[in-house]
Amino acid sequence: MKDLCTASYQFSCKAILAFALLYATPGHAIDRNSDVDRRSTYIIENDELVLDDGGYTNGLGYTWSYGPFESFAGRTSAWTEWLTEDLYIARMESKQRRISYQVIQEIYTPEEINVDIPDPNDRPYAGIVTWQASWFAYDERLADRLLIELGIVGSASLAEQVQKGAHTITGANEPKGWDEQLENEPIFRLGAQRNWRLHNSVYGHIEYDVISQVFGAAGTRRSDLGGGISFRFGKGLGRSLANVSLTPARDVNLNAGHAGEWYGFISLGGSYVFNDITLDGNTFENGPSVEIEHWQASASIGAAWNLGNWGLLISIRGLSDEFDTQEKDSLYGSLSISYHLAGAQR
Repeated sequence: MKDLCTASYQFSCKAILAFALLYATPGHAIDRNSDVDRRSTYIIENDELVLDDGGYTNGLGYTWSYGPFESFAGRTSAWTEWLTEDLYIARMESKQRRISYQVIQEIYTPEEINVDIPDPNDRPYAGIVTWQASWFAYDERLADRLLIELGIVGSASLAEQVQKGAHTITGANEPKGWDEQLENEPIFRLGAQRNWRLHNSVYGHIEYDVISQVFGAAGTRRSDLGGGISFRFGKGLGRSLANVSLTPARDVNLNAGHAGEWYGFISLGGSYVFNDITLDGNTFENGPSVEIEHWQASASIGAAWNLGNWGLLISIRGLSDEFDTQEKDSLYGSLSISYHLAGAQR
């Protein structure tokens, strides 16, 4: 834990200075990593997948990943390499390493979307678009992850246009309260996670393992501290230890491209949430908001399997109350489709 705290402090200082360099990142990641495996993942998250509506209502994202390799040196752009070069995640010996990037849009609405003036006791309309970079270092028993997330909340996220367009196509009710959404504001989040493989064994031809997690993050997007535990069963479990999380569909399916590998999982988690801009409202001005429930819990269940070079992961995730006037728990389904492309030999 001491390593995590020290790393998070160093990481935070560097990441804040690097914020303005986000859009200056060179687009040569494929050339730098042409000798290692690459995977791309398309993400769909929606409450209608579980016949629900309201709360976290939709997410659309794309994640791409490179690895494994021994060192981060030369694998990323200069500013992101500078960001991590002195951290323990880059210096741990006998580890495999991997990097991934993600772009995702998230849409949040109150339960009742048919009124022009939203219920002040329900969560506000909010749209978010973020870019995320993650660095992984792992072996068969222990996996570390550091991440930086940068983005914007407000009308610039185009959440209103996306939701209204989707509802027009599907014939669903028109969301009428977007004039009251959060104002445009840049957001950031810095985080660290550590996974331990507590136990693994084989029963017949089926593997199973138990993985514990601790995580912490800070930023205007969301700040939280928590942990969780996951039980998995299937084949090829050791390959994906680094990507085990409470939101599994958001990471690439590392079993993609490995014939016959699959797994099912059940995960339970809890956290103390200090702030969440989708609930607290804008940081620097008054606007719609609700009183956050700081102690939150989650549960997810799902499965992932390989189809040649393609990998499919489906999951259902439930959340306890996120704010004190919430009338029902949040529930949404996730679907991610990953594609594996083998690296060429240098």
